[in-house]
Amino acid sequence: MEQQFKAYWFCVFLKAFSGIFLLINYLLGIDILFLFKVPLILSSLIILFYHVKKTFFFGFIAALFSAYVFLGTGVAIYYGNSLSTKTLSHLYTIFICMFGVSFGYYFARYYNKNIDGAVRKYMQLLFFVTIVILLIYYYSYYFTGKIEYFGFDTELPTSIVFFVGQGQTGLFVITILLIFLSGKRSPLISVLVISLIFLIKAVNFKKIKNLIIGLLLLMSISVAIVVAYNNGLLWRFESVIAVDIEDEDSFYTATSGRSAEFMGILNHMNADTKRWYIGSGLGGAYYIDIIRGDYEERYQHYTHLSLLSFVFLFGVPFVILLVGYIFFLVVKNFKYYKNKYYLGMIVTFVSSLFGAGMFVDSIFWVFLGINAYMRTASKDSSIICIK
Repeated sequence: MEQQFKAYWFCVFLKAFSGIFLLINYLLGIDILFLFKVPLILSSLIILFYHVKKTFFFGFIAALFSAYVFLGTGVAIYYGNSLSTKTLSHLYTIFICMFGVSFGYYFARYYNKNIDGAVRKYMQLLFFVTIVILLIYYYSYYFTGKIEYFGFDTELPTSIVFFVGQGQTGLFVITILLIFLSGKRSPLISVLVISLIFLIKAVNFKKIKNLIIGLLLLMSISVAIVVAYNNGLLWRFESVIAVDIEDEDSFYTATSGRSAEFMGILNHMNADTKRWYIGSGLGGAYYIDIIRGDYEERYQHYTHLSLLSFVFLFGVPFVILLVGYIFFLVVKNFKYYKNKYYLGMIVTFVSSLFGAGMFVDSIFWVFLGINAYMRTASKDSSIICIK
């Protein structure tokens, strides 16, 4: 059992190597980006094998998805959705949601120092591998110009929650700087959210020393932002601030192309307003028209915004119930704001608001399952006590 838990976090570490595939694509023009799916599939297989002989945790998420599997099947029949790879993709998403939560629940239940040590090791390895990859990217973008695209996604937000929860302040600060220089907005926003939570709860600003440190930190951040702005490093954020929703090109730039998906979903759901309530059914797809011609027009079965994908698949009421439960755990477990697995749930959820993480990766659902256990766990439980 412990070996399966450790193997899962080894797969989380393996996701760091996705950056190598991206570098190869940028520098050599060889497209092997599809290999990023390997750790995701391996981690899903580990979750599956774990449940072959183990009891399945049937909590709120399992009940919610079970109900909507039946509804989604009926809706698919109603709309005449054919069985296809899109159907399999939707079933895969449902699997990682339900079984990921169950896996996380039992991970927390059987947590011990051996498992904690393995997770620490893999998160540190993830951090150092990512640093090497980012240094190559920085050199290729800032110095040689061989990479012209500003923006490099990494798994650093996952590792940063462990640095915060384990009190590794130096690594935490370095990681924020690395994320900032990588040019990606959603990872930066997600880590700033947990940083804000931690500062508000953990630091007593009534003490003069802490107040002075806070002010100096705020001034340093302000200077850094000004320097970055003057050197054109904040163009991604500028495009959001200056967005003109009536200008398709401006809207496309500000949302990194997600506006095309948003409009595709909007048109699809409005074509039959019942879809807002019952979704599009398993195997459903919507027409997407990429306005810049980056890709061919096509039918797509998900979006790069996780909650929007669930609206498309199951409807608005489902998302309200899902988000309601997530916020329920956020509030109930707020007393564990220093816990790395609580912070992990928040970071992966915030990141999923800007990406497809909840739809394709089990990590958020594992964190959610861990927090489902923490909500009712005793205060001397290992998942709560081990720092």
